[in-house]
Amino acid sequence: QTTCTVLRAAEMTSFVPCLCWVPKSVSKEIPDKVQLSEGEIQRLLREAQAQLSAIDSDGEGDPKAKSAAAVDSGEEGRGSGRVPEDAASATVEEFYDLQNYDSGSDDEEKEGQSVSGAGMGNSLAGLTYFASNDEDPYITLKKVPKEDNEDEDYRVLPSDNLLVVGKAEEEFSSVEVHVYSEAEDHTYCHHEILLSSFPLALEWLDFDPEEPGRRGSYLAVGMMSPTIEVWDLDVVDGLEPVFSLKGISPGAGAKERSSKKKKKKAGKASASPSPTEGHSDAVLGLSWNRLVRNVLASCSADCTARVWDLAGLRSVLTLPHPDKVQCVQWHPYEPELLATGGFDSVIRLFNCKTPQDAGKTWKVDGEVERLLWNHFQPELLLACTEGKTVWCLDKDSGDIVFQIHAHTDAITDLSLSCHVPGLLATASSDDTIKFWDTHENKPVFLLSRNMHMDAVLCAKFCVDSPYSLAIGGQKNGFQILDVGRLSEVTQRFKDRGLMVPVVPVVPEPAMEGPPEGAAPGLKVDQESDDGEEEAMEVESGASGSGRGSASGCGRGSKDELPFSAVEPKGVATKKTKKKHKP
Repeated sequence: QTTCTVLRAAEMTSFVPCLCWVPKSVSKEIPDKVQLSEGEIQRLLREAQAQLSAIDSDGEGDPKAKSAAAVDSGEEGRGSGRVPEDAASATVEEFYDLQNYDSGSDDEEKEGQSVSGAGMGNSLAGLTYFASNDEDPYITLKKVPKEDNEDEDYRVLPSDNLLVVGKAEEEFSSVEVHVYSEAEDHTYCHHEILLSSFPLALEWLDFDPEEPGRRGSYLAVGMMSPTIEVWDLDVVDGLEPVFSLKGISPGAGAKERSSKKKKKKAGKASASPSPTEGHSDAVLGLSWNRLVRNVLASCSADCTARVWDLAGLRSVLTLPHPDKVQCVQWHPYEPELLATGGFDSVIRLFNCKTPQDAGKTWKVDGEVERLLWNHFQPELLLACTEGKTVWCLDKDSGDIVFQIHAHTDAITDLSLSCHVPGLLATASSDDTIKFWDTHENKPVFLLSRNMHMDAVLCAKFCVDSPYSLAIGGQKNGFQILDVGRLSEVTQRFKDRGLMVPVVPVVPEPAMEGPPEGAAPGLKVDQESDDGEEEAMEVESGASGSGRGSASGCGRGSKDELPFSAVEPKGVATKKTKKKHKP
């Protein structure tokens, strides 16, 4: 029996709920490193101290009030996180009172209380912090010499892919950025990003709000918190995301609405969320529009899907649903089409030019776990459900093309090879990965593989390699499988050859900023020189070629929305004809 080569398995037992690939040649060869000023370090230390104090004093009054009082009171020493003014003149014995260390003071009798301001649950509170080595009187080597191979350790070659893995350990959550070299059959952890909440969805994008004409490498992270964080993958040791799409906690939203009610005397609260607000619950899914680079879609447990304008960092379109929305996916060739699926077992297709019009819907056999457009047959939408079934739907006719009763438990993810037509992988809570040939819409089962993860939660084919599949699960981290070494796969696809899906690519427009307060992609009536009003429409396409798909195969380029959303109003754009080259 042929076994699939495991290129890399995470050593630590960890929970991997999501992962995504980053294309080749988009990352900086030598990433930037964060350089903080002394003032910024002191600010971060005070904020960390306040958070630690709040955790340590949990159950002993108001933690926020206590932490704020500790920071603002001006107390010096180990308990306050401040640097004493006489730290340089005091000896170690005097400063830490080491002469009375074993004197049997009253601290021994007070179980569970902080000793000299540092409790067992708050070990950092007893440390003295210095912003730099120059300030620390006990460090004689002020500057550490730079190693010659330090840059080489962080080098990312143009032939390398990045694999971004969302992880959840017992005490913290993070995103690991791994470098993957297919030629050398090797991968290693490049750097790690600590998160403030449990990661649920990852999406790569290249749009920079500060420099829209420049292509960067960014990661959008959907978490249990309602805020979407966007991190720069070209920066190592970053402490904060480069920007965030702010969410609103349910409590804060209620207080704000209550305040507005009082100002307006009496009135009924609006049933629909404000278009300018963010999500109010966990963000379950993300999708970046590769043809319109400043557009990101998200879905949430607050029963909405949202369209975000990254140039303005705000929500420009809200799509209400009757239940939690678990997945969202832009069409790879028609950038105004957005598919959603949720807990109500319904798949919906929205045309964002006319979001108020009812689009096509399909009722399936369970909660929709994942959606995926077929980049070789763009009229087909694939979906997997909690009902153990894979659905193939035709967006044009509305027909169900085929169904696959694929697993014995919920299907958590599915992925199509970016270069092998018909090669489909499905992942399931039954701890297996299965491979299928869906060519000519006649699905054929190839093989099943047990992954020993208790439950497989995510699986993604590499965007640049036809057979490299990354898999994450409930335990044992993640694995990268070379599916091309499986005899069942090679025999099935050896005569079919590799293909590259072609997608229209719009040339980079001249970056002329929109009017102040306007959101890209929305119609506006402007007054011409002769006093007549002329409606200016949005540019939506041009001829070109390249790789692209909703699953991450390839990139398009465009900086203005190709559809008109309902709210807010106002942006001036150029008028052109829409062209698509399939």
